[in-house]
Amino acid sequence: MKNPTAILLVIAGIFTGCARSENRTPHIGLNDSTCIKIIADNVDDTLRVQTLFCSFFPFRPCNGKQIEIIKPGTYYLTYRITKPEMVKFEIGEHFQSLLIPGDTLVINVGFETNENKERSVYHKIKNNIYDYYHAKKKKFGYYSFTDLDDNPVSRFFVKMEISKQAYSEAIGILNSSAENNILFLEKIKNLPEWFTDLEHANITYGAACRAIELYTRLTPDDQKDIPFYKVEFNNPKAHLSSLYYYFLFEYLDYKYPIENINLPFITWKTNQFAKGSNLIDSLLSGETKDYFITCRLADLYFFSNSEENIETANTFITRNFTHLTEDKIRFLNHEKVQKIKYLGIKSNLPRGDKAPRFYLKDVNGTPHELSDFKDKFIFIHFWATWCAPCISDIPALNQLYSNLGNKPVEIINICMDENPDKWKEIIEKKNLKGTNLICKGSWEKSLKRLYFITELPHYTLVDQKGMIINNNCNGPAEISAQIKQLLDNK
Repeated sequence: MKNPTAILLVIAGIFTGCARSENRTPHIGLNDSTCIKIIADNVDDTLRVQTLFCSFFPFRPCNGKQIEIIKPGTYYLTYRITKPEMVKFEIGEHFQSLLIPGDTLVINVGFETNENKERSVYHKIKNNIYDYYHAKKKKFGYYSFTDLDDNPVSRFFVKMEISKQAYSEAIGILNSSAENNILFLEKIKNLPEWFTDLEHANITYGAACRAIELYTRLTPDDQKDIPFYKVEFNNPKAHLSSLYYYFLFEYLDYKYPIENINLPFITWKTNQFAKGSNLIDSLLSGETKDYFITCRLADLYFFSNSEENIETANTFITRNFTHLTEDKIRFLNHEKVQKIKYLGIKSNLPRGDKAPRFYLKDVNGTPHELSDFKDKFIFIHFWATWCAPCISDIPALNQLYSNLGNKPVEIINICMDENPDKWKEIIEKKNLKGTNLICKGSWEKSLKRLYFITELPHYTLVDQKGMIINNNCNGPAEISAQIKQLLDNK
């Protein structure tokens, strides 16, 4: 539902409530953001700040943002992240820094002139975590083992197939490098405990990611002779590490490789998800397992490359995960909408389009279609029995029904899941007013497609001639004024 006040509060929170101590332990937040505050001090020419965020887990397209600064001032960039993540910067030189959900990274930038009167761009970041990464890059030449070209085993990835001897040599280098990385980490003072745990996990599982990628380049016969890389799977201390989750993802790909290359990729991904459920249950627990599963569901949208793929992902999620929390639903819907935009798929019904028809039955088994309600304005409420936000909207919906009295407005509640017993129970328990209909057969899939429903609840306002006034409009608590205006102008 749209709430302008809430949106303004969120924006204000991003830009004013950003300061926090790096010693405060971050948490996983599915719908969190972080901001970069750029303070331009000495600027008398164009200064470019470029950033690039590539999420290892959940998978997302790399997102580049930049600002061209032409005068002193304060500038902001924001990124949507779920846990601490590394972001690449170019401010005169290339470097990386850690972003933390709900936090602000403050960077001072400008121009300076050295004693030789040579002019250059500077950046200054005052925090211990940045200082650690800066020192690590200077010592080892890389931030992480997953850096593409600057990691210690990059030369072993030139060939698609490697020998047992090459694998053994690479693993030796990885193990030695990991030990040196950890020794370096432990010598650095004034780092928060949560970050030490995070970086320890990044080192351990960054090496494990490279090890499994090398292992899959061995021949099947060689794999039989060589034990799999030893690493702890269920590690709660690693719960903030993207490289931990990326390793788990790689491990599942190794355990359940593509068997039928003729299957659509999204079908293979959903099949792999189903096959790997027992393995996930045996390897993970608690918050780690919960987050891993949620992000893998989001990845079904990431790997979709058509409207049909997205519908396949929708069907898989709604059929197999019926008790998702509101924050998970918001997260998955955001990922889906982003993919829909990326693919350029039409995402809404414009005003004046004919409202798509339906033919659905009520609690008594009597069929209804949209044309039954001609000469009335129609407020359609798409909902589901498993949808907590839908249930919480019912009191406002009942209040709207009461306020309308005998006015020519019909409220139609369309239940999108075929669960008649639960549907009737909620209607009775919540005293859901209006005409109550339920989808059966293929109607759920059809209406989601026709009404561009990406999240529930979904509301649509239709005029007296069956034409769209507003699809995906405000909910019952905010729609009264618009309906009153329609009635006054009738």
